Amino acid sequence: MASIFRWTRTAFRRAPSPSRCFPTTGIEWINDVQPLEEEKFEGFRRGLYYPVNIGDIASKYQVVGKLGYGVTSTVWLARDLQAYDYVALKIYIRDGDPQEEFKIY
Repeated sequence: MASIFRWTRTAFRRAPSPSRCFPTTGIEWINDVQPLEEEKFEGFRRGLYYPVNIGDIASKYQVVGKLGYGVTSTVWLARDLQAYDYVALKIYIRDGDPQEEFKIY
């Protein structure tokens, strides 16, 4: 009986959703000189946060928009390209010495 369920799941599986193309014209660009809201809090240090952009694809998730930020992470709205669903991606800051990873290997 379980094999029938497995077969139907694989037989009727939908193809992955194509990634979306976001417009590059007709939008207001933010001035590079003016700090963003999250860059204004006192614990902010440039280079700790992973530079996520709208439209980026991480594994099976495509970033759609920014939901928020905190001292240790940023949270992004993303589309699951395989499950046709929306998820929240929480991306933590890089902690410690960036060269530390190379020392391990």
